[in-house]
Amino acid sequence: MFRNINPEPVWFRLWVAINQLGPERSKSPELGSGSEESLFFMVMRPIRHILSERKSRKIPLFLLINTLYMFVEFIVGFMSNSLGLISNACHILFDCVALAIGLYASYISRLPENSQFNFGRGRFEFLSGYVNAVFLVLVGALIVVESFERILDPQEISTGSLLPVSTGGLVVNLVGLIFFP
Repeated sequence: MFRNINPEPVWFRLWVAINQLGPERSKSPELGSGSEESLFFMVMRPIRHILSERKSRKIPLFLLINTLYMFVEFIVGFMSNSLGLISNACHILFDCVALAIGLYASYISRLPENSQFNFGRGRFEFLSGYVNAVFLVLVGALIVVESFERILDPQEISTGSLLPVSTGGLVVNLVGLIFFP
């Protein structure tokens, strides 16, 4: 009843389709200029762009500080079984992801238009904000579910390290607010 009309395997047709793409694919700056460009240069081009603009130069430093303190909050949160620290660490994680996506989106939005993106790539910044919002809603929903589970089954929390770590988080946020506007 079912007959194989085309005897070539799917992978072969996919390979042919990829190899017959036009030359405009290899001219996209964010994809590289073909196989002669190494991964190092593909990664360094956005980094050079970010560091060349005065507005975005401070953001990678704040991203590094925020990421390091996120690990501190995760470790202390799991050791003390504190949902507050764990949820704040998740929030910081998605803030860091949003900063990284925003930095890359600022690079992409400045690329010139081509045949595929004939109006440019300015909408990538809006899409990156949308992706961050979706992730934050998902994390919020997971925190709400976990809090209801903890209401029904209360757990022991070690409170000795909560105040110093929370104060450190406040200091990191104040440093970000004052020095990285």
